[in-house]
Amino acid sequence: MTPVVVVLVLSLIAYASNRISLQSISLAVICSLAVIYGLDDKPDDGSLLPAFSGFASEALVAIVGLMVLGKTLMMSGALRPVAALLSGALTRVPRLAFIAVLAGGLAISGFLNDTPVVVMLLPILLGATAQIGRPAGGMLLPMNYAVILGGMMTAIGTSTNLLVNGLSADNGGPRFGFFDFYLITLPTVLLGLAYLVLVAPRLLRGAGNEPRQEAQTRFLVSLRIDAESPLIDKPIYALRKRLPASVTLRHLMRNEREIARFPTVALRADDRLVLSGTAQALHEFSDDLGLEPAAGGNLLLTPGESDEPGDLQRRQCVVSAGSPLIGRTVRGSGLEWRFDLRVVGLSEFASDSRVQHPSDLPHMPIRAGDTLLLEGTEEQIGRAAEMLGLLAVGQPLLRRAGRDSKIALAIFAAVVVAAVFKILPISVAAATGVLLTVAFGVMRWEDVESAVEWRIVLIVASSIALGDALVRSGAMEYLAGQISAWAGAWPRPLLLGLIMSFTGLLTNFVSNNAAAAIMTPLTLALARNVGAPLEPFVLAVLFGANLCFLTPFAYQTNLLVMAAAGYRFNDFLKVGIPLFALCVPTLTATLAAVYF
Repeated sequence: MTPVVVVLVLSLIAYASNRISLQSISLAVICSLAVIYGLDDKPDDGSLLPAFSGFASEALVAIVGLMVLGKTLMMSGALRPVAALLSGALTRVPRLAFIAVLAGGLAISGFLNDTPVVVMLLPILLGATAQIGRPAGGMLLPMNYAVILGGMMTAIGTSTNLLVNGLSADNGGPRFGFFDFYLITLPTVLLGLAYLVLVAPRLLRGAGNEPRQEAQTRFLVSLRIDAESPLIDKPIYALRKRLPASVTLRHLMRNEREIARFPTVALRADDRLVLSGTAQALHEFSDDLGLEPAAGGNLLLTPGESDEPGDLQRRQCVVSAGSPLIGRTVRGSGLEWRFDLRVVGLSEFASDSRVQHPSDLPHMPIRAGDTLLLEGTEEQIGRAAEMLGLLAVGQPLLRRAGRDSKIALAIFAAVVVAAVFKILPISVAAATGVLLTVAFGVMRWEDVESAVEWRIVLIVASSIALGDALVRSGAMEYLAGQISAWAGAWPRPLLLGLIMSFTGLLTNFVSNNAAAAIMTPLTLALARNVGAPLEPFVLAVLFGANLCFLTPFAYQTNLLVMAAAGYRFNDFLKVGIPLFALCVPTLTATLAAVYF
């Protein structure tokens, strides 16, 4: 038992530290367990070591399949009509539209992974809040939490739900159907939605960035002052007078060094201006003054914007979760040499947290949720968006989007129907759906490969292996016995609340999948020891593992909205603690009413 417990403790410390990548921790867990199993069991029949059994898990197959289908919906343009409708409504009737955004995000996230839903809604809310002159901080965090709440309503809402369901079945517990706990969560979700609409925006007054006066995303660009520019020998205060209201001088570079932007500092030839502003304002400013792209960089701003086929045009493209661009740098993205595109700018909120020096801009890693301003022909941009998992903001890019979106929606609907009515197991339905998207030409195998988040695959596989190891070692049975002796006489609703609260706290500081893997077998053993029904105890773990409200690093969508709105750690506590305190007792009461 001791070596497995040591692996558990060390992995929890590593997860909570946020200093080591989740992939590295997960692979280290798998390799450590493989060594332990190999030394103890020494299988000589060629059978698979239990440490690697997570890769053959039905839950992992379902997670990967749904991951691919979610990206298919985004790449095919199936979600664009919804995005366009919400964007327009937010500028006309912001209050009602805000409620619709939260309710819509909540509903969609029961069927899609939370991350692509947040990535789709982020640019919509950013643009709308800028248009109406309100800070984005009042909307983004409530939207994110609404999506998380919706994700715990169905069996496929999050990868954690699928994992808990699979672990429960593997350990002799119940397996839940698609909508089996939908009604159990509904009262809590409705209360949570009311809180997010009525209370959370008030708690977030003054949180995040100041309201922008323009609707478009702000970008960072780099421009060079040539020898014939009218800015030569002019002081910086003269430059600032000529800047449009929406454009800001962020850095002044001379000989690859940043110099102080004192008002009287004179500008020289070959100085480089790092500017922040909207695409249109930056284009007009550079055109009026004849400024050229900075030499050696590929964050460029060049003339030419037209909607005629074959002509150059600009499009804002959001990097979706699972895009092969994630982790690559702007310069190493391949957009220039592979697709003949120019990266005109990178969204400012995406840049601020990573740029250490203005010259680092082309070398910054791209993350999910970043917005790239691309310049090229409609065909070039459309091909890049299709192959690289980019979500265009604005009019559709792909001529085949209508056909592909209908097929993608039909396949996804068929997968959901097959799962809801138990025609096929969700893993089989999802895998079949992926095959159909390729057969109908909506996705290519290259796209399927890029849609798979290997970080999630490794986390899930290691979580399954760790949970299995804890059961095999007897650690879970021992711990369950100790808890039973201490709290076995407690009222069952109180025990449920304790399990849900502990799982919820754990998931805010370590991976939610790791928390689920630890707590599911432990809770099953505890329920058997006290003679209680297994279903409410498994659901207590499932719900607790979805309560990622307290810290920005509890869930990847928390980090996305934190970067977009400029939230602080305290903003998550301020809004998350009341929501956590609302969810635990209401979910516990509903579970008790249904099962006890």
